[in-house]
Amino acid sequence: MIRIVQITSDETVSIRHKVMWPNHPVDYVRLPNDHEGKHYGLYVDDTLISVVSLFTSNNEAQFRKFATLNEYQRKGYGAILLNEIMSIAEKEQLSRI
Repeated sequence: MIRIVQITSDETVSIRHKVMWPNHPVDYVRLPNDHEGKHYGLYVDDTLISVVSLFTSNNEAQFRKFATLNEYQRKGYGAILLNEIMSIAEKEQLSRI
């Protein structure tokens, strides 16, 4: 079963680290303004496999730190998560993402 939920910035760190910068210290993947963003995770069953952070300002949004565990890449999970982010942006009537 696939589900997408809002998560904390701390919950994104493990996947960001494993996928994006595994050879750096874990704090390297944290953003100074992580506390200002909304963070979303895609779960397959009970396993968090993909994360993205959404930062909104002046009715515009930017997604950052999008990562999917290597063993789940190229299976469409990232696309599912990004489509949900686009739906969220539309519901919030953001002018640009």
